[in-house]
Amino acid sequence: MEDIAPDLLEKIKSDFQKQFENDKTIADLAKKLEAGTAKHMEAYSYAGRVGTILTEVYQRNLSTDTLPDGKLWYNIANRVITPTMQNNYDIIEKYVSDVQANLNRAAGIGIKPIKPKLNTDRIKGIVKKVSNADTYDDVSWVMNEPVKNFSQSIVDDSIKENVEFHGKSGMQPKIIRRSSGKCCEWCNSIAGIYQYPNVPKDVYRRHERCDCIIEYDPGNGKYQNVHTKQWRIQDNSDIIKNRKKIGIPQETLSINDIQIFKSIGARSNNYNIIDPTTGEIFHFVEGTKIQNAQVFAGKNVKTPLRPEVAIGLSEQIGGKPLNWQHCKGIGIIDYYNEERIAEVHWFQEESVGKTNFKIKRWLDEG
Repeated sequence: MEDIAPDLLEKIKSDFQKQFENDKTIADLAKKLEAGTAKHMEAYSYAGRVGTILTEVYQRNLSTDTLPDGKLWYNIANRVITPTMQNNYDIIEKYVSDVQANLNRAAGIGIKPIKPKLNTDRIKGIVKKVSNADTYDDVSWVMNEPVKNFSQSIVDDSIKENVEFHGKSGMQPKIIRRSSGKCCEWCNSIAGIYQYPNVPKDVYRRHERCDCIIEYDPGNGKYQNVHTKQWRIQDNSDIIKNRKKIGIPQETLSINDIQIFKSIGARSNNYNIIDPTTGEIFHFVEGTKIQNAQVFAGKNVKTPLRPEVAIGLSEQIGGKPLNWQHCKGIGIIDYYNEERIAEVHWFQEESVGKTNFKIKRWLDEG
């Protein structure tokens, strides 16, 4: 079989560079950066445009008709996708770091911007998914939204790294995540105000087509939109109003959250989660939490468990039938090295623990 990877890589690199250099949006954003007026809003726009250019280049150069046996084999995918997505990271990271450097100087902060790490796991996940399919057409969608999302996540990662570094340097940053109310239940559940260092890792996560807003408060009575970089006096009333609007209680949501600790060795501290539609077994992303955990049937709530269910659980697993509870929550699932959001149901009993996890529905589809 002819090795097409070298020629294919050069075609994609050349095609990308030509479109990138002649793109008006890229040129306008570069001028704003040079003039020192670019903020994080421009960084997100820049990342989104760079990601879109790469997806368009992939679409022009990858197809079932041009690939051996119509398949993007692993040795080709790895040598073509990995370096081109690495290039996207280099371009976007440079822009967002320059933005952060200008903002630090304007705020009188004598700290160099912290460079976010390249998320190689996400690239490997994309390579694995496209190369596992029988034909490229079956997975061509992977080279679209996931690539754009990867590009925008570079800005998220940069914000996270710099916020944490500022916090460790003695500042008191706050992170404010706002949901538009039109996004998914998981986004609504994570919206709120978090004081460093008690900032959950999930606050920086975003799924495809996510339009949440993350703001950074350095702790001086004002907070700063990480997209527009405009400062406002902190007022909790608009946060409370927004939480009421999208149906989230005003009190902290973290009290019922269930931490998924990082395990040592095998997944000893994680849970097996079955997808009933396929029979596949997945796990939670380690280091995250099950958000909005609540009991909706069984002990301590008005709705009882059906007797046959409670007795069956007691006989098969243990515990007292009257002590079993049926629970639900929102979790981040490790879906073949990609992060997906799902509503998860399970049963629990105080002497036995949590068991029988299953995915009720995926919340990030479409």
